[in-house]
Amino acid sequence: MTAFIVAYESKNPLSDEQVSGYIRNSGEAMQVTERLWILETEKEAKQLRDEMKPLVGAEGRVVVIKSGRTAAWSNIMGPNKWLVDHL
Repeated sequence: MTAFIVAYESKNPLSDEQVSGYIRNSGEAMQVTERLWILETEKEAKQLRDEMKPLVGAEGRVVVIKSGRTAAWSNIMGPNKWLVDHL
């Protein structure tokens, strides 16, 4: 499986629940900040982006980046160990 950094913006408040559900159902995921996730999945970056676009709406934004091995963070929403193990 590949780890991705997934971020999105949406003007529709209902999108948060829909996108969160989609991400959780797409693989092993952890929410890092309000709209930033780390996702391990069998899916490809373009597939994730394309499947998220309808959830965030026409004016929404989606960014999917294949994770690397170097990272730094502070005060994330989930456990630090999860990020260390999955990045």
